[in-house]
Amino acid sequence: MKINFLVFTVFIICSCNHPSDKNANRSVNHSEDTIQISVKFNSKIKEEPVNLLFLSKIDDNKIIEFYKTDTLSVAQKIPGMIPIFLLDWSINQNYYVLYPNEKILISPANDTFQYLRFSSSLPNRNDELSFFEKLGKHDISFYCNHAKKGLINNEPPNKGDLIMARMKNKKSANTSTAIGRIDSFFHSRIDFLLSYKKNYKISDTFYRIVERFIRYDYFADIFETLSNSDNRQFDKKILSGSDFNDGIFNCDSCLFIPSYRWALSRYSDFLMKQKAISTLSDSFNLVKDSFKNNSRDYLLFSILKTQINKLSKVDSTLLLAFKKINTNKEYATYLDENSSYLNNVEKSRMSGNTIVMDRAGNKLDLQHILETHRNKVILIDFWASWCKPCIYELPFSIKLHEKFSKNDIVFIYLSMDKKLSDWRGSGKEIESEKENYIVLDSFDSPIAKKLKILGIPRYVLIDKQSAVISADAPRPSDVGIESLINKALVP
Repeated sequence: MKINFLVFTVFIICSCNHPSDKNANRSVNHSEDTIQISVKFNSKIKEEPVNLLFLSKIDDNKIIEFYKTDTLSVAQKIPGMIPIFLLDWSINQNYYVLYPNEKILISPANDTFQYLRFSSSLPNRNDELSFFEKLGKHDISFYCNHAKKGLINNEPPNKGDLIMARMKNKKSANTSTAIGRIDSFFHSRIDFLLSYKKNYKISDTFYRIVERFIRYDYFADIFETLSNSDNRQFDKKILSGSDFNDGIFNCDSCLFIPSYRWALSRYSDFLMKQKAISTLSDSFNLVKDSFKNNSRDYLLFSILKTQINKLSKVDSTLLLAFKKINTNKEYATYLDENSSYLNNVEKSRMSGNTIVMDRAGNKLDLQHILETHRNKVILIDFWASWCKPCIYELPFSIKLHEKFSKNDIVFIYLSMDKKLSDWRGSGKEIESEKENYIVLDSFDSPIAKKLKILGIPRYVLIDKQSAVISADAPRPSDVGIESLINKALVP
């Protein structure tokens, strides 16, 4: 991302217009407040399932699944009062920005083209809908040229390699070197966006949305890097050309942008680590005093929601304090409903009546499987063949398993695939694992509903007393999971 950037101006995204060209100014009609998505499968050629993901207002990952049928699949509608970032969760981890009341028809990836093909009911959208595909290729090219030590040398890296390269940037022993790489990446992406605007037909609205996505993705990387550093003295001068100021993280109109949420959370984490804050109450108060309006409410909600994700009771004092300042009714409703739900959760019966199937085709009660491992720590890995991040994590999971092989811990792999053939034909790394099952009813299963599993990969850590330590544990590639396991193993 590379340019001496203009002053970071604030504009109201919630009332975005989507012009039919760069000079038009026609407002999108918000009367229906939905986006309609359908998929056209071709029965004559091999095509992959379409699995899409977007972030809801309450920060849950929502998955939309389309499996091959003879003709056009049934259309699905999702909320669309403001633009949304829709993620291709299965093939290329590619984003698409969609507008209110837009109708989208998708052609799945196949041997002819490797990306989803979107067609829109709105005019002049082709270049916008293909932007992130081209940006992804640009990103890979950047890392081929600038981070070869972390990538394979004989062929272009895939998205997994790109993710690893970015992780290495953030975890560099030399913080200034890591920030320099992230800064260079930021500038190269901004350059790419400017060039794209010049050579392709995109609206000013789309340009502003993407510029913010790129900018906040940069801030997310920066503050994660600083959080991992021993020296957390922050100097704004290190952020070359980023126009960092105190209002950057009070952009209420940016909350629909995924990277803004990432950056907001990582900046908050950075402030907590900088001030050596460790208690829930102190974290709550720091956020309350450091942020404003909707961004503050989102962060406070996230703190309380994290407790729910851990199947821990929400602190009633903090919940009351949150309600006094919160202006988002959906946050309050979610916390009330889930606080009540937690009071009725019997942790030892976490799986409910979930039925799974083993490789031999035997149907088993998951609760019985869990009970056979009573007095051991259990790490459950929810994954699927179509989920690229899940597949990426499997080798890390195996290494983790090997590292703790002499301890009282069991690794259970639960596939959320809908087809047995998809499950049996993937996950080569865990084929020999004894505790390897497919969950019948997938996301409609009792355990998925009880643990509110709306997106994967998902990891659940259970202690020796059969209590859930974390219903949303760190990924195997994250060193944080090892400390959690070690704590659980202590008698």
